[in-house]
Amino acid sequence: MSGIRTAKKEATRKLILEHAYDQFMQVGYGKVTTSKVAKAAGIGEGTLFNYFHSKGDLFVSAMFGDTVIQPYTLPDQSIHSIRELSAAITSIIDYYLSKIKSVNKDLLKDFFSVVYGSQASASTLTRSSLFKLDQFIISHIEQLLKSVMEEADHDLVLQPALTCIAACVTHQLSLYVLMDEYQYDDMLLAHQRGIEFVLQGNLSIRSTHKERGE
Repeated sequence: MSGIRTAKKEATRKLILEHAYDQFMQVGYGKVTTSKVAKAAGIGEGTLFNYFHSKGDLFVSAMFGDTVIQPYTLPDQSIHSIRELSAAITSIIDYYLSKIKSVNKDLLKDFFSVVYGSQASASTLTRSSLFKLDQFIISHIEQLLKSVMEEADHDLVLQPALTCIAACVTHQLSLYVLMDEYQYDDMLLAHQRGIEFVLQGNLSIRSTHKERGE
């Protein structure tokens, strides 16, 4: 019975996201309301808020990808160098951000104008939705770094490294949204280079594998 209930909830969540995506793409962030999305999905607005806490939360899930329906799974891989580690971290970032390649930048700018806008209540609520996505990304990067640290002979100062990587993600995403000429692949390359710079000199990988005869 619980399996049927779970499947029904997932179906409702997907339906909400489909209608939200269509409406955001058609009229922009500012003109979409949660009541209109709920009506299109054939549910009450209160039901929609059982799945998404705010319009910002709905936007992030619809446009960036839903972390509930499709959570990231760390691949079973062996990391042998800083470059491979930075590439693996960039793959995590790409997993969560790749969907925005198909989103018009004007729509993303519309959303970001609210995130960094002057209306305190709307800005705070919307920013928290983007912050939640950041937390998903950083939590998986943290898992990856911890797994590598178990094999490395030099401990990484984890929290400062994660803080720097999170700042890099925020900065590069903002550049991508605000600069029309800045392409998605440019952003990923900048991520990888920035992350490699953060990790360089803080984590020894090759020496450990050599000592183990790998």
